[in-house]
Amino acid sequence: MEIGLEKKFISCFQLLYSSERNIEVSGDIVVPDTKNDIQSIIYANAKYKIRSKDTETGKITIKGELEYSAAYVPADGNGISVLKSELPFEFVFESEDIDSSSFTEAHISVSNVETRMLNPRKIMVSIQLNVKALCYGISDFVWYKQPKEQIKNCFFKQSNHRVDVISLVTEKTFSIEDEAEINNINENTQLVFSDVRFVFDSAEAVGSKLVVKGHANANIILANNDRLETVSKTVSYSQIFELPERDITPIFGAEILPTGDYFELSEGKISFEAHAVIQIYCKQECDIEYLEDAYACGKKLSSIKAEKSIDFNTKVISLQEKTKLTGTSSAEISEILLSEVQTVNPKIIDENIIVPLSASVVYSDASGKLYMSKMNGSIKADISEMKTNSIEKTEVIIENKKSNYNGNEISVSVSASINIMLTERKTLSIISEISLDELEDKKPAPSAYLVSTDNSDLWSLAKKYSSSVEAIAKYNVIDADANISEKLLFIPRL
Repeated sequence: MEIGLEKKFISCFQLLYSSERNIEVSGDIVVPDTKNDIQSIIYANAKYKIRSKDTETGKITIKGELEYSAAYVPADGNGISVLKSELPFEFVFESEDIDSSSFTEAHISVSNVETRMLNPRKIMVSIQLNVKALCYGISDFVWYKQPKEQIKNCFFKQSNHRVDVISLVTEKTFSIEDEAEINNINENTQLVFSDVRFVFDSAEAVGSKLVVKGHANANIILANNDRLETVSKTVSYSQIFELPERDITPIFGAEILPTGDYFELSEGKISFEAHAVIQIYCKQECDIEYLEDAYACGKKLSSIKAEKSIDFNTKVISLQEKTKLTGTSSAEISEILLSEVQTVNPKIIDENIIVPLSASVVYSDASGKLYMSKMNGSIKADISEMKTNSIEKTEVIIENKKSNYNGNEISVSVSASINIMLTERKTLSIISEISLDELEDKKPAPSAYLVSTDNSDLWSLAKKYSSSVEAIAKYNVIDADANISEKLLFIPRL
């Protein structure tokens, strides 16, 4: 006879697929006929923009373009010229776990930009991209409780546990616009490179809404005659998402992908607008009471257990770390004009999180000649006190950078925040089916036992000797949760 258990469930998302890879996008760029030959390249950088992110059965396809910019000293040695180009890219991830109803969260970063001059009219560009794709699908987290109605001489053990489920994975597009004042702008001013980097600051649940706040850093590099100058502007943003439930306290994360931008120079200012898609990931705490064990006295009870892997105790911690990148210039430095630092998705190696860094520094010597130096390094954070298999997400934010020089020695000091989402994982054994049948061979048994206990608990003794926790506690005048180690107990058989 099958016993009907009380079924409980929560609709949530589960991670179906995760993969990370590096690709190289390369190509040759020819100097237009309207520009002078190249003498030396003094600056090069690239940014990406997403055009599409498609999920279909068995496949994820991410397409976009890399916008490459270079500043060079022309062959006649007068001023600075700018060279720009777009290089398309495409990532394809394949897995039988992916279907068209899945949601894909993407993380993309430009990890390195290399430029080599093939001849005065042509350069070869190589750009390293790092991409991570996570695919989520909607499902039910199911567990069971004991029957609502009492069954004679059947006993059920229920346990409580806190479970963190992925309650929301979604995205929406948004845009920002602003302008920044520029001094000494003239008809020779050129836009070398412009980039908007979005930073996620906080999120707060207000009723059924999730209010996400952050800021965008617009970084603009201009060429004025024979100098490179930088302009920065910070713009705040906020976005609202609908939560699946009211009055919850979610654990959240966000990843923002740029989809396009526009910059325009005018008298005394630069106007810009930027478009992006913000991807939101929320986990929610739930307390569940589930059926862990069961037995029957005088009858045969059979059960089937389901093994459920759960997350719990999810939290976000922030580590503050510093490092210094060093290098040697090809000439004695008179002035540093600009410096940039790029990061790549962190790696977990042994008991450390390693964040690869690359820095580009543009400087001039005493004669005003311009040069560029590149340095590589990393930030390392000790995570020995954390379980490495419980690190769910990481985010790196460059908080500050400062470049210095001494003769022909260059250094770039970098401080960064490494935000880590941690979760503990375990497997719960939950009874999902129970059947109750008559015993085929009923053997005579004593009506009571006198037992010397070791490290058993009352439930284990009651189950072993066909009794109940309440009966043992009553006959021995002890509490149901009493410590019974090394005691002599009277156990009545039911």
